[in-house]
Amino acid sequence: MKELNKKIKSVEAYRTPEFNWKALLKSILTLGFAKPKKMSEAALLYKMMQTDHQTVTVFSETMKGEQEKVASFHLKPTMFYQKVTDEEKLSLDGYVYHFDLETIKYES
Repeated sequence: MKELNKKIKSVEAYRTPEFNWKALLKSILTLGFAKPKKMSEAALLYKMMQTDHQTVTVFSETMKGEQEKVASFHLKPTMFYQKVTDEEKLSLDGYVYHFDLETIKYES
């Protein structure tokens, strides 16, 4: 549920590799033996947290609850809010993060 004029504290997401024609063609020509590395990695849950005013940090979380920092990027809180609630996805470092809108936590 959207809450207007609130700053997002964290949101959970999953990620998929960005579509790449070159990698797809190579995989087809080699009958699937040359799979892109990103295609064979384990599925993880990702949590994006607004760590300070313009910094968003991405953490991966295993089934055991262990967290590891994956990336950090600068984005204004209003732009982050728009990416999460309106576009529901974000492209970063060759991946597309798809947000789970039910897991949004707002700052109080």
